[in-house]
Amino acid sequence: MFAEHSETPLYHQVFSRLQAPEGELKAGVFVPMAERFGLIEDIDRLQVRRVLDWLASRPDQSFAVSIAGASIASERFRRDLLVWLEEAGEASRHLWIGISEQTIHHHRTPVGLLVRALGRLGVPVVVDRFGVGGVPFSYLKNLRFQALRIDNSFIHNIDSHEENRFYLESVVSIAHSRGVQVFASGVETASEYAVIGKLGIDGAMGYHLGRPFAANQ
Repeated sequence: MFAEHSETPLYHQVFSRLQAPEGELKAGVFVPMAERFGLIEDIDRLQVRRVLDWLASRPDQSFAVSIAGASIASERFRRDLLVWLEEAGEASRHLWIGISEQTIHHHRTPVGLLVRALGRLGVPVVVDRFGVGGVPFSYLKNLRFQALRIDNSFIHNIDSHEENRFYLESVVSIAHSRGVQVFASGVETASEYAVIGKLGIDGAMGYHLGRPFAANQ
């Protein structure tokens, strides 16, 4: 995630991959199966623990992980997550926790409990895939989110979609009035990046700005 005119990332978004006999599997392939068979909480646990270990040796970097709705809904997962973050100390402030707008819509009570607890620890929270979950600003204003990450469906070809530009401009204005940053995902062209830059986006990521790479690179 990069701010405009900056070569230093605001944070690195963590993407999970599984090594299989047929090759590397992206999250879009294995996450639905993990959710179906009740394994997604274990995957989220592994991901968070590994990223916190990574942060411990890289105090100058920040990372972001997206947590599945089933994990957020689990009281045990939320409890363990808070313990790990508290044990990590200052490093935990460099880990953005991503919660999708759809998760907020379906699990409002556990989301509220978790977001307030994360706020007490100083851990930043970003609302993932904002714009597709149907959660109104009137609800979001009651929780202390630090950022919204606009769903990439609003960014794709935004240079030729006036309605999407108007929507994004409105979101940026409202979010900034409440001290919330706005990020964009799925930026694939220079034209898209130019448009969102003029609209006041605080950060962006996508193939135009950089390709995913292995953690050990």
